[in-house]
Amino acid sequence: MFDRRIILIAERFWRLAGNSEPFPRSLEIPTAWALPLAVVKLPDLQLGEINRWLRQRMILVDLRTPNRAVKACLIARAGCGVIFLDGRDTADEQRFSLAHEVAHFLIDYVEPRQTALSCLGKSIKDAIDGLRPPSSEERLSGILQGVHIGTFCNLLQRSAEGLIDSSIALSSEDDADQLALQLLAPDLCVVKQAEKSGVHWREDMAFDLCARILVKEFGLPYDIAMRYSNMLVLSRRQAKSFHEWLGV
Repeated sequence: MFDRRIILIAERFWRLAGNSEPFPRSLEIPTAWALPLAVVKLPDLQLGEINRWLRQRMILVDLRTPNRAVKACLIARAGCGVIFLDGRDTADEQRFSLAHEVAHFLIDYVEPRQTALSCLGKSIKDAIDGLRPPSSEERLSGILQGVHIGTFCNLLQRSAEGLIDSSIALSSEDDADQLALQLLAPDLCVVKQAEKSGVHWREDMAFDLCARILVKEFGLPYDIAMRYSNMLVLSRRQAKSFHEWLGV
């Protein structure tokens, strides 16, 4: 059900963390062990508050966007980053927000950066980190396409109606959601727990029962759990048994 690339990234994260975390996972301690990321919780998460927090610590990053409330935000530079979470959110909401921003850090920032460093050598590092402008030859390199120069800020841009109006942004969000789910509630673990709890995938009740397990055992927000449950149940129904093919 999950893209193989997403599964490999999740496996690499847990190898870096040293040990997997029991369910429901908060992901905070494994993130501290695995990645150069700090997690900051602000009581009223708005872009203005994030800018103020950065200025107070002499971190020269200006988000340059009108102030508005956000659920979470990732800022990364020189291989390190900070994830901001809304401290007023419930534990399950913070859990998923953190996993989602960790996913963006790994997929959208770390992977392209490492690819560029591997292909172009350490000489490109200062350009990627914004310490010097890329040369014309470096700019012409296809390797730099998709690599963020200077500060990376994962701040989802929306239209005036509040909609995501970019297919690239939608794809990025989908990948981040997939990796977040694989980190917090790997599908094989969920299926095992669901079947142990008596879920029968072809029954109508399977959708609701699986969602309840995702909320109770894996700590997912209800709306996320319902979406994930639909994916899991439908994927389990795709393969028909021999008796079903015969119509028995």
